[in-house]
Amino acid sequence: MRCAIPTRRARRGFTLIEVLAALILVALVLPAAMQGVSLATQASADAHRRDRAASLAYDKLSDLIATGGWSSASTEGDFGEDYPAYRWALTVEDWEGFTTRRVTIRVLWESRGLERTLSMSTLVYSGGA
Repeated sequence: MRCAIPTRRARRGFTLIEVLAALILVALVLPAAMQGVSLATQASADAHRRDRAASLAYDKLSDLIATGGWSSASTEGDFGEDYPAYRWALTVEDWEGFTTRRVTIRVLWESRGLERTLSMSTLVYSGGA
């Protein structure tokens, strides 16, 4: 007759050392991961603002060129109630002689306490005017 020797049961759970090691690992990785998420969120917001500024600059420059307002319009303004955080400034300068002008619009806005700027230019034939 054989004697049955009881075998050890399979381990079911974690030891205190394993749990502490996991908590330390999470405590080290979590702040870096959260900082990465924060930076990505800020970069996304900045990209959105820059995209909006480019769209506003294109629309305003197109309007000024189409209406001929670039030669007689005011040199600065805002975009009204729809975009209160953005404003624009216009400069017109000679380019390659007196019949061509370079029209530049700058869109300005504030982001994270700093003033940001986006410029867009085009050439306009002024017909000697």
